[in-house]
Amino acid sequence: TRRSSDLADPSGQRYLDSIVYDLTVIADFVRGLHGDALVMLMGDHQPPFISAETSNFDTPVHVLARDPSLLRELSARGFSRGLALDPHAATVTRHEALFSLLVRALSQCCARSPQLPSYYPQGVRIGS
Repeated sequence: TRRSSDLADPSGQRYLDSIVYDLTVIADFVRGLHGDALVMLMGDHQPPFISAETSNFDTPVHVLARDPSLLRELSARGFSRGLALDPHAATVTRHEALFSLLVRALSQCCARSPQLPSYYPQGVRIGS
């Protein structure tokens, strides 16, 4: 939880400035997209002055699309609507699973084959 004293600290102000910069770049990028697009925004772990080191290492993931069919698979896997995340909500998926989840999402809306690729909640092990 953020405290007002955190932002009075120069490192807190620099952190806030970097967030404002990031959001500006993302907004400019998304405004420049034409037609259907699927945009994934992945957050980062919070710095220690925002979140105690004993907290979990979950990161927010937001997926943006104009076409609701692109988001159907993500909703079915527990992603929720909106930017505000419930701080008490359970983790929806692992980073390792995102590739197969996105492939399924794109296949549902855009593939000609009725058979969907598998979802791998633990990701796929490569190598030995």
